[in-house]
Amino acid sequence: MLKVGITGNIGSGKSLICDIFRIYGIPVYDADLETRLLMETNETIISLVKKEFGEESYIDDKLNRSYLAKLVFSFTECYYPSCGDRTCSAMDE
Repeated sequence: MLKVGITGNIGSGKSLICDIFRIYGIPVYDADLETRLLMETNETIISLVKKEFGEESYIDDKLNRSYLAKLVFSFTECYYPSCGDRTCSAMDE
């Protein structure tokens, strides 16, 4: 099976291309969505985020994305290997 990665800047049309793929029945793995899910359900990740960035990282058990964006938007290092692992395992399916 051919596997394609869709990348690009904000507003470059990634979601549009993925929507078109879905219309044609092509499976799409949304790494952003899966990562958000992990960051709100995986206790290990939640603990690491709170330890690294403070309790303010979560409000009512929801990721405080605006707070974190201000702190880490320019970081390129991946703090959470499980997010990458999940993306890789989805690519193997």
